[in-house]
Amino acid sequence: MHGTSAYELDAGLVSWAYRLTAATPLADDRALRTIRAPYSRYANAVRPPFVLRGDTLAGDRYWIGASMNAWAERWVLYWTGAVVRS
Repeated sequence: MHGTSAYELDAGLVSWAYRLTAATPLADDRALRTIRAPYSRYANAVRPPFVLRGDTLAGDRYWIGASMNAWAERWVLYWTGAVVRS
């Protein structure tokens, strides 16, 4: 844990929750496919809804585009100690 900036969840609990939910069918429809269509360059963005594990970033700053996405990725790596988990 890094103050109030980053929290690390219990790895065993995360694995348990993932195993419990990974195969859960999630609703998908034409409207959602239409919303995803413009993001065809990003494989996960156009996939039907699915459960995954990963780091997340939330804040009051809105970002869009390659430059700001790179900023967000660097910020997550900074606060997580550049630890990459599969």
